[in-house]
Amino acid sequence: MIKLKWLAAPLMAICCTVANATNLPDFPFVLVKGEATSKVAPDMATITFELIAYEKEANKAMDVVNVRGVEVVTLLKKYDVKLSDIQSFALYKEIRRQRNKDYEEGKIIGYEVSQSFDITLRNLADYSEIMDQLIGMKNLNDVNISFDVSNRKQLVQALVKKAANDAKLKASDLASGLGAELGSVYAATQDSSYNNFFARFGVSESSYSGRIERMAVSGSILQSPGMNMFTPETIELNKSIHVVYKLK
Repeated sequence: MIKLKWLAAPLMAICCTVANATNLPDFPFVLVKGEATSKVAPDMATITFELIAYEKEANKAMDVVNVRGVEVVTLLKKYDVKLSDIQSFALYKEIRRQRNKDYEEGKIIGYEVSQSFDITLRNLADYSEIMDQLIGMKNLNDVNISFDVSNRKQLVQALVKKAANDAKLKASDLASGLGAELGSVYAATQDSSYNNFFARFGVSESSYSGRIERMAVSGSILQSPGMNMFTPETIELNKSIHVVYKLK
């Protein structure tokens, strides 16, 4: 029995090696990444921020946040932002306590109340005026802005075709360099599950740890001496696909 136990580990290792090897295609192949980029003018923005107030009494802190929330909605309605594009979340309350030198909690010294907002702005002509007034509001914290295009789906579909052509060109060059002829497509992926796709072919996931699709703002948001905030001239849309081609 003791000898059998010692043999179990090597046998299991051999089985695992064989199992992993069978995940690889049993024919010559090349794995390539096709990429495509497009710079477009944004026509919408998503603005997220938090209203936060700290008071000794919880009711007072809640009142401050509620009043400021009404001011935000009133401002946005002034610029014809639809209520369906104004998303507010539940109020969050946190108790603040004194702490001694040993960081032990003591008596209550106040209450912090906050509420998050998510705004979709579909008319960028009013962006500068809206942001100037939002930024100037009291109790407004943690403002984040991202720009996008309303026809993103159509633009990404076009980028997929360009990325596919790029992948085929790279595969052809690689096959030619190897003295082989490019065959048909064996597999392809364009979604966020591509890490598992690579793992099936024995490629480390850590080597491909980025996101397939991302949107980066081309240039930072500018501010004039009057604190006016402007939209970027363009945003960049990227698309990547990974393709496995057979070699003849």
